[in-house]
Amino acid sequence: MLPCLRSVVALLCLTMLIGCVPAQTVEPTPTVPPPPTLTSIPPTSSPTSTEPPTPTLTLTPTAPPTRTPRPTAIPLFSPVKSAPIIPVEAGTFRGKYIEPGAAIFYDGQFHIFYNAFNRWPGITEVGYATSPDGITWELHPEPVFNAEIANVAYMPYTLYVSDVEVESDGTWVLYFYTWDSSLASASGVIGRATAPTPRGPWQADASPLLTPASDEGRWDSYAVRNPSVVQTDEGFVMYYAGTDISGVPVPQNDLDRIGMATSPDGLTWTKYNDPTTTEKLYALSDPVLTPQEDTIKWDGRRVDRPAVAFTPEGWVLFYRGNKGSITTGNQVAYGYALSDDGIQWTPYAQNPVVRPSLFKVSEIYATQMIYANGMYYVFAEGGTGNITQVYLAVGTLAPTP
Repeated sequence: MLPCLRSVVALLCLTMLIGCVPAQTVEPTPTVPPPPTLTSIPPTSSPTSTEPPTPTLTLTPTAPPTRTPRPTAIPLFSPVKSAPIIPVEAGTFRGKYIEPGAAIFYDGQFHIFYNAFNRWPGITEVGYATSPDGITWELHPEPVFNAEIANVAYMPYTLYVSDVEVESDGTWVLYFYTWDSSLASASGVIGRATAPTPRGPWQADASPLLTPASDEGRWDSYAVRNPSVVQTDEGFVMYYAGTDISGVPVPQNDLDRIGMATSPDGLTWTKYNDPTTTEKLYALSDPVLTPQEDTIKWDGRRVDRPAVAFTPEGWVLFYRGNKGSITTGNQVAYGYALSDDGIQWTPYAQNPVVRPSLFKVSEIYATQMIYANGMYYVFAEGGTGNITQVYLAVGTLAPTP
């Protein structure tokens, strides 16, 4: 098997700062004939949002619930079609790699802010598209967000968006994380930008929302990434990936765990800390989900890229697991976990639920999950040949006892 494309690119371009190809106007994605009827495929007409109740976060963890595994491995998610929903377009800013950065169902439409770049790691441009059904998308011809557009002062190299929310007054909020060098694994912080409309104008906050621990040897001392934010009756909850490279000989073999932070106003954040853990790794804060101890398992080295929603099933965490290097997309898979309190999580017994084979691609990297209309929509960056494009699968979770 050929080496992973991203590994090759990362080794060739460790110190290069790459600009993206100037965008050209592209026509909206043509309407795709409806796929074969599946119970998990959304209707082609504009859906009506089914909003779950706003969660109330209790910071006292409860015991993990006991869940009975499904007796058979029935697929939970089905692709809406075999082709990508957002393909690459030669000669534009989305000509090489596209990952589904942030997505939301709002005001009767799906909205996606996707990260596009021509090298990895490389300078990112954020595109914007809308869809009535999640299948057929109208793409805005120019990037709507990047570090220059949003005036991000604390970004030495590039950034990636990973979540979007709309506040009660109609303000759009994009959450992003920085990638502070051209290394395959780089340090970084989490930031936020706001705009009156999804097309902008965007303005980043003057300082980051969340930063790594201040000294080495902590579980998130190197980088914080992939913010996913949920608004509750008590404020805001952020789930994020924390990275530690202490004692790791090769940075891209870093150790990733998923943490949580809370905020009363969305601006000032406090990392979750279990006072009973006193070892240095967890003395300042604690992850809420860690890799399995067996490194041959699908999530034996890292868990990251959290996407969290509060649904009729309770708190749902969709996350990436990897047993190889950060650049090995053929060893990436995605699973989910459930929680009654947002702190104690029980992974689904038959994880993972999404592998590259689901989309008939050789590799997957980034994904995004949202809940709308009683369904879970999983947007995935799938690799074929020397490009990555965005695919979509929909489905429901396994029944719980």
